[in-house]
Amino acid sequence: MNYSGIGKEVAKTLAKAGARVYALTKNGANLESLTQEFPDKVVPITCDLSDWEETEKALENIEPLDYLVNNAGVAFRENFLECSAGVFDK
Repeated sequence: MNYSGIGKEVAKTLAKAGARVYALTKNGANLESLTQEFPDKVVPITCDLSDWEETEKALENIEPLDYLVNNAGVAFRENFLECSAGVFDK
């Protein structure tokens, strides 16, 4: 996830409101400015969300969550009505 658009703004808004934000990304460098701006509120977690076992391991020691914002996404350049089940699941 690239924390440069919607995800970053959602994380910033939540941190400003006092929430502890667990921000997940493939590339930890993406979160550098966010964690500098909110050092006590944003907890960066680096993992590949497309790898369920890696994601599960990365999250096994966090506290219970009150809310979840799923902002991860991928883009495929093909006709929606013709895409495979695997592409749809991603």
